[in-house]
Amino acid sequence: MQTFRNKLIALLAVGILAVIGSLMNSRGAAAQGPPDGLAVRIVNPLPVPVTGNTTVSGTVAISGQPIRVKNIDEPGRNPYQFVGGCTGSTGCFVVFPAVPAGKRLVLQHVSAGIGIPTNVPYQIVAVRIPSGPHPVPTLVGTEAGVVNDYQFDQQIVAFFEAGQSPNLQVAVERTGSGAVGVTAFISGYLVDLSL
Repeated sequence: MQTFRNKLIALLAVGILAVIGSLMNSRGAAAQGPPDGLAVRIVNPLPVPVTGNTTVSGTVAISGQPIRVKNIDEPGRNPYQFVGGCTGSTGCFVVFPAVPAGKRLVLQHVSAGIGIPTNVPYQIVAVRIPSGPHPVPTLVGTEAGVVNDYQFDQQIVAFFEAGQSPNLQVAVERTGSGAVGVTAFISGYLVDLSL
């Protein structure tokens, strides 16, 4: 009788569980909040720092202000231009300021006026930038009283490193007295090598 009673209790328990199970709703449970999910708002720090490796997939859009780009080697941002002069009996060197540390000079233009006394025969031997093979071309001259004036105006490409001083050499073969005078102008731009 005891076994029958135990079997009846077990059968009754299984039946009750079956009824409870059939009454339960088998639909999926919906999370609380809006249908498209809850938004996450990052307050600090913005922008979010990323360390290590990361991957970006899909299209990345930039909104707001456009990204500004500057060419730091733009000739107009770091101009270099100087006027100098010299005198000597058979020519001279016009020495310009040295290139600053961390920079490279790109020399693009040189021009000069050369005055030579007319009281003795002469010949212009050299007009050059002695940083390499940079001779200056034919001079245009005029005779005006006691001084012959020569001018030139030349585009050039020459490079000078930090600490180097560009210079213009004028050499004249002549006899007699009087000084050769030179006034020169150079221009170009500086390139920043610290980047």
